[in-house]
Amino acid sequence: MKYRLPLLSLTSLSVLVACQTTTPTPLNTPSPVPTATPIASAQPTPTPAPVATATPAPTPTPTPAPTATATPVPTPVPTAVPTATPVPSPTANPTSTLRVLVFDDLGSQLNTAIVKVKSNDPTLVYEATASLENGYHVIKTIPTQKTMQVSVTAPGYTTRTRLVSLSALETKLDLEFKGDIYAISNKPEVVMTKPAYSASLNADGIIELTFSENMNKESVQRSFSIQSNSPDVVKLQVGTPIPKAVSVRGIPSDSVYDIRHFDYEWDTDRVFRLKPKYGLPIATDARFRLILSYNDGSGSADTGGAKDVDGNKIRQANISTSTVINDNTNSAETVTVEDGPFLVGTQYKAFLPFTVTDNLSPTRVVGVGSEVSPRDNFFLNFSKDLFYDLTTAQTVVGGANGQAGAAAAGNAFVSAAQAAKNYRLSCNGVNVTLPASAVAVFTSSNRVMVSVADTDNLFNTSDNCTVNFSGLVDTAGKFMSDPSISFVAP
Repeated sequence: MKYRLPLLSLTSLSVLVACQTTTPTPLNTPSPVPTATPIASAQPTPTPAPVATATPAPTPTPTPAPTATATPVPTPVPTAVPTATPVPSPTANPTSTLRVLVFDDLGSQLNTAIVKVKSNDPTLVYEATASLENGYHVIKTIPTQKTMQVSVTAPGYTTRTRLVSLSALETKLDLEFKGDIYAISNKPEVVMTKPAYSASLNADGIIELTFSENMNKESVQRSFSIQSNSPDVVKLQVGTPIPKAVSVRGIPSDSVYDIRHFDYEWDTDRVFRLKPKYGLPIATDARFRLILSYNDGSGSADTGGAKDVDGNKIRQANISTSTVINDNTNSAETVTVEDGPFLVGTQYKAFLPFTVTDNLSPTRVVGVGSEVSPRDNFFLNFSKDLFYDLTTAQTVVGGANGQAGAAAAGNAFVSAAQAAKNYRLSCNGVNVTLPASAVAVFTSSNRVMVSVADTDNLFNTSDNCTVNFSGLVDTAGKFMSDPSISFVAP
């Protein structure tokens, strides 16, 4: 509808325009109201032409409305989607299925086995336990293109591990734990040793054996011994001969040390630690070996082979030879076949070889005393035992090589009177000649007494005396340190 309007003043027209713009209020916000201000400021131009051009000014105002409301809506949507994408990353890390068959060392399949898989790759945290499906131990979410450690065991059995890696194209991998290397066994075995296989060990060092399962402690202790690993008969530095090992199934006559020569302790029922009481043997050949098949000759059921707590004997030590055909030369060759309780990598060894390093400090005197009644004597206390016996009952002592001057006291090789001559006494600055009645005897393994007949005299009360014993050697064949000491006669 068109209206004919009379010619109004500019003021009236402005009011009319304002009245007309209030009608389309739903179109937008009050923002059109300020737009009238520039119209009023144009008073110097009386023509109504700006009136017609001013009315369309509100028309563009609907355009910003959809722009403002539409822009924020899609913005968060694409932002959230890429953020979640890298977490599962199904394309980057495809998975596969692992099926495992487990056998014991007799070739029987074990459905009671426990199979676990964990990542061996530091960039991936993954661990899973298999479930039994139709005789297979199955895990269906194995990441591919990563190295995984697969371990199998069963209650009362050893543990075996293997490393596997599946390619991105493999959807399934079948794995068998079977045969000499991977079959699990209910026979206990030594899975870790200190020293390591064929390593060196200080003469005062600690031996540590870690077993695959809980052990019968008494059986381990009585089946433990040290043998010479030399092909020849050798001697200790003091001259005591060392027996040549006849077999890895040792007996006292072919062994050097057994449990009696060690202080020992258990950490739980699996870790056995031993420290030698006298130091490991210091001999002309430093090669020795540890066995767990020693029979101490007592007739006890706990000797001759260590057992676990269920009574299962440790894997039997055995060394034999076999003839094989060399594929390259097509000729027969003799090879050594070894089996036993020591698991080294994937091979079983009959014994643990090691080399003894002599780090022993010399023996010294730690105390001195004297008596004048019932007869004159003086005695010396030493820091270490001065004698002990091997499993063969042969004595390890200074002078065992026939050198009387090395003996601290009388023994199977040197008489007490000969040993007494190794001590030189002086009192108040005057040398004292020991009478023919003088003898040197052990009153304990680390204590020597030198005495004379009651008719002979060595010193008087309050005499300041010094005794010198240079030339004496200890059980390792070392000369005594600080070979003199002083005392005041009582």
